[in-house]
Amino acid sequence: MERKNARGRFEVRFFSAGFALILAAFIWAVASPALSADRLVVEDGSGKAVFNVQDNGGVTSDGISFPVSKIIRTTSQTTAGRGVAAFELKSTGNMVNGFGPSFEFWISDNGHTASKGIVTLEAVRDGGDQNGKLEILTASGGSLNYRMSIASNGYVGIGNRNPSYPLQMGSGAYVSTGGVWINASSRAYKQDIKSLTREDAAKTLTALEPVQFSYKADPEEQHIGFIAEDVPDLVASKDRKGMSAMDVVAVLTKVVQDQQKTIEELSKKVAALEQK
Repeated sequence: MERKNARGRFEVRFFSAGFALILAAFIWAVASPALSADRLVVEDGSGKAVFNVQDNGGVTSDGISFPVSKIIRTTSQTTAGRGVAAFELKSTGNMVNGFGPSFEFWISDNGHTASKGIVTLEAVRDGGDQNGKLEILTASGGSLNYRMSIASNGYVGIGNRNPSYPLQMGSGAYVSTGGVWINASSRAYKQDIKSLTREDAAKTLTALEPVQFSYKADPEEQHIGFIAEDVPDLVASKDRKGMSAMDVVAVLTKVVQDQQKTIEELSKKVAALEQK
């Protein structure tokens, strides 16, 4: 049943959700723009408004009584292809990098009314009108921050909006084009820099216990290395659940350098004795 109520808006009541969608679309198409209230209101059998198209273009739904939480697009492809539900943002001028549509997710309850989103997905121009980048933002303390980017060339940045490598971290570490993991090692990233003493290096190397093992996730593949919980503090991680290979390399380098000095000194002594 269709009627115009005292507030000057169209209200539709029905019991068939499928018929509701068809009739609602028709009413929206013919509704007079002169109406001052919301253009379309759909109510369930009890008179509860479950779907509302507002004058400003906003669409609201209770998400329970009326099935608008899912959008379905049916295509003729049965074995291949893809269906496209497009969301386009048009610019009134020339587009620039960073221009594009976004989807923002809000949450509210009986004690909190949302005033901003907690997660945002942005699809933006990236170097050309046919190039796109996906950016993911998450909120912390009410402030949205960029967390992850996938550039038009497929490069992924975590904590880095403009990755220069296939995978680049905000810390400066990255995976090279050749597939090699590169630790962040620039002086610009570090503090409290001091030389490793020969005593600390030798003590740490002596305490390291190499083992053979396999990971529980892949028992058939054998590895050699160390047990993080058992290594000396100098090369241990904060949680003692992992290790940096570069830490062990630094210890080995210091010990080998010291041994090389000892070899050179002994060689000089042997040469001197041979000359007598």
